[in-house]
Amino acid sequence: MFFKRLKFTTRKTLNQLAWLIGFLFICGFNWAQEPTTTKLRNKIAVLKNKKKDLHKDTTYIGLLNELGIKLRFTNPDSLLFLATEAHNLSKRLGYIKGEMEALQNLGCYYSDIGQHKTAIENFEKALNFPQKDNYPNLVLWIANDLYSEHVYIGDYSTALMGYLENIKLAQTLNNKKMESILYENIANLYATQKDYEQALYFYSKVEKINAHIADDVNSAETMSNVASIHAETGDFQNALFKLNRSIKIFEQNKVLDWLAFAYEVKGKVYLLQEQYTRALYWYKKSNSLHENLQDDRGIIDLYNGMAEANFALKKDSLAHDFALMAFEISTSIQSMEGLKKCSNTLYKIYKNKENYADALKYHEIYQKISDTLSRDGNKMSLTMLKTEISTMP
Repeated sequence: MFFKRLKFTTRKTLNQLAWLIGFLFICGFNWAQEPTTTKLRNKIAVLKNKKKDLHKDTTYIGLLNELGIKLRFTNPDSLLFLATEAHNLSKRLGYIKGEMEALQNLGCYYSDIGQHKTAIENFEKALNFPQKDNYPNLVLWIANDLYSEHVYIGDYSTALMGYLENIKLAQTLNNKKMESILYENIANLYATQKDYEQALYFYSKVEKINAHIADDVNSAETMSNVASIHAETGDFQNALFKLNRSIKIFEQNKVLDWLAFAYEVKGKVYLLQEQYTRALYWYKKSNSLHENLQDDRGIIDLYNGMAEANFALKKDSLAHDFALMAFEISTSIQSMEGLKKCSNTLYKIYKNKENYADALKYHEIYQKISDTLSRDGNKMSLTMLKTEISTMP
């Protein structure tokens, strides 16, 4: 499921920043495929040409933050650099909104490389400003990232309570898009626990809100996640219907990270129908997009799916390679769900090879992580919410 997600020193002079942005202009970093980033760099160029004092320009800082997050999955090193510089400029200027946005971007960067503690620290710093109440919608976005980070470390109880609290604020602000995202993330929490009935209950709320928002890309993201649940429950016809609609929207709008996810889910649909060659066709399409993305969290399920498809086709060597790559990436970014899935795949592969020592090793990893993710606190919170919903009129 998708949760609605450079080795520079921490200090650079403004001249160095200008050099980097100029370099990015020359190299492009695949921006030809991204109209939004092209517009952003054009706006930055206009400000630079005016020769204003960029140290004191809040518009310039805002553009650095916006550009940085747009580069999250194509050039994360630049995200780190731009967020750090925006943070330094904002702090010097006393620009709280810019500082909050920069800290959020830094949190996203550290989240993606698996440094969850540092990510949480940055998100919490962004939410600790006394003036944060002046930017309630920004608070919603940052808090969503914070509680999603708790999902990644397996603390579903804290995540769920945070999402529910945020929904109240979103409703107060009439922020329908954020309300939709928060309900969707709760749905995904239930999906990770294989409670698909409850997940679909929340998705029905999401789809009603999305109908009012009328944002095609947002709706396509939801359809892709719902399709993943339909695939798991064996409703392949509905899964493919939603996937084909979402894929068309992602292709038209060049939303490459979500398009890669939709292709991967389509591969899963065929995998679960035991159409392994067709599954690999869609997995390979997803993999070709990932060659131009830097999204380790997003590639784990893809590699694991490719491992399962190759294993079913008795291509044990390929299956082992993909499963091991997925396991190593999961270890690198400390993805609990990834480790759980990949260790189970490796267990089956080693067992089939009659390598019982390694099979036992990965089975024990799988069992330990499964127990952690199913711990009493997580189960209790999710069950309490389920009970509360069942008593609603």
